[in-house]
Amino acid sequence: MVGHFHDLACDDAFQHTARLLAQFSYAYRVTHDVYTVALNLDALPQCRRQVSNSAEHGRMEFMSDSWDDSYTRPDPAPWDIGRPQPAFARLAEAGLLRGRLLDSGCGTGEHTLLAADHGADATGVDISPSAIATARAKAAARAEESGGPAPARFEVADVLDLPGLLDTFDTVIDSGVFHVFSDVDRPRYVASLASVLRPGGTCYLACFSDRQPGTWGPRRVTRQELRAAFAVGWTVESIAAEAFHVNPVQGTTQVQAWLAAIRRD
Repeated sequence: MVGHFHDLACDDAFQHTARLLAQFSYAYRVTHDVYTVALNLDALPQCRRQVSNSAEHGRMEFMSDSWDDSYTRPDPAPWDIGRPQPAFARLAEAGLLRGRLLDSGCGTGEHTLLAADHGADATGVDISPSAIATARAKAAARAEESGGPAPARFEVADVLDLPGLLDTFDTVIDSGVFHVFSDVDRPRYVASLASVLRPGGTCYLACFSDRQPGTWGPRRVTRQELRAAFAVGWTVESIAAEAFHVNPVQGTTQVQAWLAAIRRD
């Protein structure tokens, strides 16, 4: 009998999840703001603990489609500015983007290629096939121009499942990925990063800051939240005030960010 009620609860949770996903999909089509829609996934944790793997698979298909839409619409996404963020350019100039490097959520590959240009053995991964196709085209164009091999590798992958890469890295970079995850998925993401970053390696992470006024766009992240997320198995070496450069949105081309340097213990 208990099993029967559990099955009913799972069925109800699955149906509720499906309804929420349908609502979020509609909201995305109307707003074309995947950041805002992704925030609403915070409403799902109770259901997600109960539903079967098929519900999780459905959610990931929704997220993959949503992110892919961000790279196929006529206007570029706010974060897809066609050049590296200045904060990461400074890291590269300082020689910190080095060794075997993973760009987690690489988008169209600007930071992966930046790292490769500065000598890193760079790999970029993203859940969006369209973003990866664009990144590969950029790498191929550079290879043709130089007459050498492609400067970096790009793969379609879920950053919540980086162990699937079957690889380890000396450096990981994250430009604007951490802040899209719900409280439920943050630990999964941190564990996923830990699974591919060697002990002693460093993650350089830039995320939306609580110093940014307003409520539009990604969720704001505090310094305390960053330290809490990386409290076990990591050492947070620094969290500095930075800025994201963005395509014009809400009347601005810059938003407040944190840049964290986090060492894997």
